[in-house]
Amino acid sequence: MSQALAERAGAVAEVTTDLGRIALPAHDEGLLPHLREHGHWRPEEAYAMRRLVPRGAIVLEAGAHVGYQTLLLSRLVGPRGRVIAAEAGPQNAALLRANLERAEAANVAVVEAALGEAEGQQTLWTSERDTRDHHVGVNLNGRGGVQVEVVSGDVLVGSGAVDLVKIAAGGAEYKVVAGLSETIARDRPVLLVDFWPEAVERLGEAPARVLGGYRGLGFGERWLGLPGPAAGADAEAVVAAVRGAAGGRAGLLLIPGTPPP
Repeated sequence: MSQALAERAGAVAEVTTDLGRIALPAHDEGLLPHLREHGHWRPEEAYAMRRLVPRGAIVLEAGAHVGYQTLLLSRLVGPRGRVIAAEAGPQNAALLRANLERAEAANVAVVEAALGEAEGQQTLWTSERDTRDHHVGVNLNGRGGVQVEVVSGDVLVGSGAVDLVKIAAGGAEYKVVAGLSETIARDRPVLLVDFWPEAVERLGEAPARVLGGYRGLGFGERWLGLPGPAAGADAEAVVAAVRGAAGGRAGLLLIPGTPPP
């Protein structure tokens, strides 16, 4: 890690994973202890990405954190593919760059910004405990904040084609999707969206209504990390099922070319 990156990254801890060694913030109480115990994270998402991301694909990742899943995407797309990894948190972004540098992941472009509905600057409210739980929006818990750039996915991608979009935005995933409306209509990429009802409510939105918006895209619906079938079920029933899942969240795959449930 370069001196400049080390100064921005602060105190770090390293852990061995199924994708190699990565560095995380030393104070993290979310991903770090899980990786120390298990060596991997969300295997159901990794399985889905291995099936859906071909060599040479173009992938947009909104909320790349420190790059654990970015490293997998980099390997999947190969040297002729490309990953655009957006991360707004300054410490996370520094560690993302460091982890990619160590892995020699030259096919990843890091964008230090939050993806949203429009361009501008907003406050990123940061969590001292779980560094995946930073979010742009309402500050309900007296968190510290930092000003970050916000850009829509449509502006970031421009006219370039995208094959898959992966979104983890602390409850604001629906805003990222809204900012990708032109890209989604043009390219019809696969969407892998983190669905976290508690975080959606924290931002003042109704989870069932957000799910209804996703379903309105007309894509096929597949759920990851839920114990039972949810595709096609009543939105409120799905939200209740997700609340009961591990961590109160689940991955939602929206796949073009397959009929909605």
